[in-house]
Amino acid sequence: MAKDFGQYLVNIADVPYVRESTERVLTGFQDLDFFNKGIEVGLTEILGQTNCVDCDTEYFNGSEWKKISEYTDGEKVLQFTQDQRAELVTPLAYHKTECETLTLMQNGRKSINQCLSDDHKFIYRSHKTKKIMAIRFGDIKERVPSAAEVITAFNFDSFGDFEIDEWLLRLYIAISADGHFPKRNSTNYCRVNLKHKYKKDRLEMLLERCGIAYRKVKNTPRDQEFDTYTFYPPEKIKEFPKTWYNMTKRCFEIIYDEIFKWDGEEERQKVYRTIIKNNADFIQFVCSALGKRTSIHTDMRLGGKFKHYCYVVRSCGGNDCYIAMKSSRPISFSDYKTKDGFMYCFTVPSGMLVLRRENAINITGNCGKSILTSSLIGRAIDQHYKVGVFAGEHSLKTYKQLLFQQNAKKGEFEIIPFHDANGNDTNIADWFVNEKAEERIAKKFNDNLFLFNVEKDERDIDTLIGTILYGYKEHGIRFWVIDNLMEIDNKASNQWQEQTGIGNKLRNVFVQNGLFGVLVMHTNKSDVLRVNIRDAFGSSNITNKGYRIWVLYRKDYMFAKQGQERELDRIKRDLAANGFDYDQCDGFIDTIKTKGNRNGIMGIVYDAETKTYKQAPKISQTEADKIYKRTVKQESVDNIFDDMEYVDEQDDLPF
Repeated sequence: MAKDFGQYLVNIADVPYVRESTERVLTGFQDLDFFNKGIEVGLTEILGQTNCVDCDTEYFNGSEWKKISEYTDGEKVLQFTQDQRAELVTPLAYHKTECETLTLMQNGRKSINQCLSDDHKFIYRSHKTKKIMAIRFGDIKERVPSAAEVITAFNFDSFGDFEIDEWLLRLYIAISADGHFPKRNSTNYCRVNLKHKYKKDRLEMLLERCGIAYRKVKNTPRDQEFDTYTFYPPEKIKEFPKTWYNMTKRCFEIIYDEIFKWDGEEERQKVYRTIIKNNADFIQFVCSALGKRTSIHTDMRLGGKFKHYCYVVRSCGGNDCYIAMKSSRPISFSDYKTKDGFMYCFTVPSGMLVLRRENAINITGNCGKSILTSSLIGRAIDQHYKVGVFAGEHSLKTYKQLLFQQNAKKGEFEIIPFHDANGNDTNIADWFVNEKAEERIAKKFNDNLFLFNVEKDERDIDTLIGTILYGYKEHGIRFWVIDNLMEIDNKASNQWQEQTGIGNKLRNVFVQNGLFGVLVMHTNKSDVLRVNIRDAFGSSNITNKGYRIWVLYRKDYMFAKQGQERELDRIKRDLAANGFDYDQCDGFIDTIKTKGNRNGIMGIVYDAETKTYKQAPKISQTEADKIYKRTVKQESVDNIFDDMEYVDEQDDLPF
């Protein structure tokens, strides 16, 4: 049957001309609503930076710890999951952005050491519920949750298939600790000098198990307690090879069982000592991968005319891989000036990473834009819209806790003590929204806010689209927040092409059904101070699908390097042109694409009491003129309006 192409042509005479305002949702930001005429039906995209840590923070690539500032494209990183497992994955994105100041968080023993941005998603475990939680790092600086525990270890899920015979592996560990290979000997001739009987007995047992002949002599006349063993092992191993990181879990367990019998102790506590940093790193990883909290400290060893560092690895013998943030050694927070003027992060599917700084392993998260999206959700509900949320980086419970805390007011929190399994009092307590506030907040959100069940296995775009249509039909949900694009499953061989397809499907479902969609996206690696449409992470076509595109900035990320001073001045002028003083703002929302009135930048301030952003206070024309004169002396601030960057693409004209 021939296709009827006539259905694709419509006479304009058959299209009604309607003299009434288009339906829209107001954001609550007066200037943002003016620029965009609110949020109209279709797809709105929010871009935001995700960078979180300093240049000295390290990631694990499968064979070594490396500084995040030295990341090489194609390497794997270690991601953390909600069930407290870790696996090697290829990051979805690598981020590097100018930043002058971060916050250094550490405890007295340096077993906690993280250098983070305020908007960073801080990951911890609740001692009370045993659940993985997330909170904005800037908030935890103000009040540390009493039951919060820093996660310092994990259950490794990416063990390799490399194996060594058990007894030979144990022998290599003994050789690494006490063996010596003469430098000028081209063979595998090895000499081990031992004093303690338990070590002698164990070495002899290992050599016999491996079928390796050995010679035992007294080579130390001044101390007859010493015996010297000489033999030829299959390999020379003093420094553990990087290939050992690819061993099976069984081999890791053998190493953990053997290592403390030699260079260290295993009775009172598990301690391993070495002068080889790579060996210390490997043993720390072995212990951590088996769920053991492990630290590395250094001390100075003196030996004759020489002195050198000794690395001391201490591992908890049990499965305690958590450190209470409120303890006898309290956490300290201090401003930290970045060494290279940048901060860094990865984007991974789970939204959580295993990183290390100053030898302290920690679990950390991606930065978030939840403050702005939570505000938009509340505003939509206030305007009698039902809202759906896809929050891929949160569990259902943690998202509800975050949302309720962000909607609570000062004085609406209460402390709930934690009791142990026997009902006994402890020195632990948690902050929660009190019952009266919970009732007030629940009254607003119950039956008006619906969450996509991210605890199900399916997170693909077709399942999400089906859920959006079901929510509209069954519950009347017309406003959706998708946070974020990278959390939608994308297993296609061509991920950029699939992203374009995802963008098409989202735009079509919103437009064809008269729905409002807000899609949160990450920015790509960029050396520019001010982001444009091309800086969105992923497919270059993804920003063509949005009718409005906003960029969210935090001012503490705005660090102009040499040569960018004029660009920063331009931002200050544009803010002044719209009635805002750069120095009175905590951040900005920049409309870079719209079908509303025009593009423009708006100042915002962070309200600590309500934990939301508000529009920054307006300044007078006189004050704006002063800002203008400080930045450019040859133009008047009135002309800045004519100099704004309007959308000049035909597809983006406001009619």
